[in-house]
Amino acid sequence: MKKIVPDLHNVIKIFGPPGTGKTTRLLKIMKEKLDYGYSKDQICLVGYARATAITLQDRCQKEFNFNEDELGSIRTIHSLCKERLPKYLKLLSSSDTKYFNRVLNMPKSEWISKEEYETLKRQEDDPEEDNDEKKEEERAERKFLYNKLDLINKGISTYAKESPWLSIKYYFENLQENYQFNNIHLDDLEFTYNTYKDYKKAYGIIDFTDMLALTLEPDIVLPNYQVLFVDECQDLNPLMWKVLDKIFKRKGDKQIYLAGDDDQSIYGFNCADPDTFLNRKGTHPDVTLPKSFRLPKKIKDFSQSIIREISSKFRKDKTFTSKTRIINGKDTGEIVQGEIIDIFGLDEIQKDLLKEDWIMCARTGAWTFNFKKHLVEKNILWKSKATVGDKRGLNYSIKDKVRNTLLTWTNLKEGHGVEGREVCDLIQLISSKFLNIIKKEHKKNKSKMFLSDLSYTRDDLLSKNVFKKEFSFDKDWFNFIFFNQEHVSESSRSRKGTTTHLFSDSEEVQNYIVEVWKKDPTLQKTNITIGTIHSVKGKEATNVVVCDVWSSLCMHNFKNSTPFFRREEIRCSYVGVTRSKRTLYMYRPACNSKYEDHFPLLESEKYE
Repeated sequence: MKKIVPDLHNVIKIFGPPGTGKTTRLLKIMKEKLDYGYSKDQICLVGYARATAITLQDRCQKEFNFNEDELGSIRTIHSLCKERLPKYLKLLSSSDTKYFNRVLNMPKSEWISKEEYETLKRQEDDPEEDNDEKKEEERAERKFLYNKLDLINKGISTYAKESPWLSIKYYFENLQENYQFNNIHLDDLEFTYNTYKDYKKAYGIIDFTDMLALTLEPDIVLPNYQVLFVDECQDLNPLMWKVLDKIFKRKGDKQIYLAGDDDQSIYGFNCADPDTFLNRKGTHPDVTLPKSFRLPKKIKDFSQSIIREISSKFRKDKTFTSKTRIINGKDTGEIVQGEIIDIFGLDEIQKDLLKEDWIMCARTGAWTFNFKKHLVEKNILWKSKATVGDKRGLNYSIKDKVRNTLLTWTNLKEGHGVEGREVCDLIQLISSKFLNIIKKEHKKNKSKMFLSDLSYTRDDLLSKNVFKKEFSFDKDWFNFIFFNQEHVSESSRSRKGTTTHLFSDSEEVQNYIVEVWKKDPTLQKTNITIGTIHSVKGKEATNVVVCDVWSSLCMHNFKNSTPFFRREEIRCSYVGVTRSKRTLYMYRPACNSKYEDHFPLLESEKYE
């Protein structure tokens, strides 16, 4: 029988430079603890990002045979907190924010009941029109409201004062100029905060910041884990550290492992500060993982020239070696050199984009447009990180509703039954010239012919005389189904007063979807990830393309803002170039305006 080896209280800090196997080290230590006799419910692995939690869960299932229940201790800090809160609390949705904007200046006595509110939300989630002038005014108002809510959540996240409002006030008065909230007045902010608090309480709503803040209430009891692993510590803000401290301080000697890399701290906009991690005291000497299994020598040397622009007063110096060549599973010890290639147009990439794996990233979302436009012209699918979405957290350039529609088509074509709501969605996308019915009379949940929860087959549709004689399930779907801009990734670029859209019209959308579908009917097979540097953090690829153009605000942060924000921009560029396992393409397009500029630390002189 396994027996727990007594451990005294330990706090061990592990620094993992890019590609040094930080996750592997954490899991190795966890395996040792399990072998000592700790049970799986005594161990907690928690991280900042959903992608980190998913990676840890996948590996624990494969390497340690964790079942679904046991995976509950491997999660993001937000999900860990939400589980301890009352079950009736619901996460804030876009419909909630829309309605809050409408009632913000309304007397609370005129707010509708919770039951009426739930009915209203369902109507908001399925609007028939959202393009009239009134809707445009509401959207403009909501944008201003979003700024205030953003400021409120940032203020609470600083945990500068014991009182949430005092923390917000401190943030507003001392830090807001860095985030350009100058158009918000303090008295209006206080009114919005108090009304927002009452609104959430009235309708049982919480936002992401509430998940953390409410957990600090005395009546909320957090699990008493004996072994805790905290990953990506450099990305945690003060409020998150307060939650972790509440777990750390529960009774019993605990084994605490704090893992991260201050050089990859790029969430200052969410109040994260690497100093908090750096200044945490450990009971043992810090551990720095000694070898990168990702970075070839040229790319590693380039990255070090960037990060050393930050004074050692504000970062931990780390010594680690480059990637070495592996042949037949054996390390030859030969240093992999890698390559860095300057390009000024994406057509200069000589390799086949459909082979190997790729990351294409930029400092801001606006500059990801060029990558997307290039792939649209080549009829290539890509994926990006989703803020909301399925468990894997991915969005594709062709949206899920296209896959769902074509699945409905295939099921009907093969004689399988589909739900009435799926039939209604399909009908909306079939050209009217092939229909004997009126589309607007057969929207889901409103059609009298196709009830949402009932099942219908191809023969049912034909017997109901839905289609004209020219229609046939025996032909390809693209003869009858037509998609538009709502079914693909939405993006545009403005340059010298001219706006260019990713897809010029519905015909281009249709052609793109058809051509991608011909190569892959699942519409999900792609090895290309596009996103901002923030969104690809934690990922790696054989080939990485980094755009060197920084926006005016980001360049201001680097050149003219506080030292804190200058360091943040340096770390962003460092994170971008350290995603590559072999080839790094430095993409150097012409700037869109005089306010943008090429980031100076990414100049080719740094590696030539």
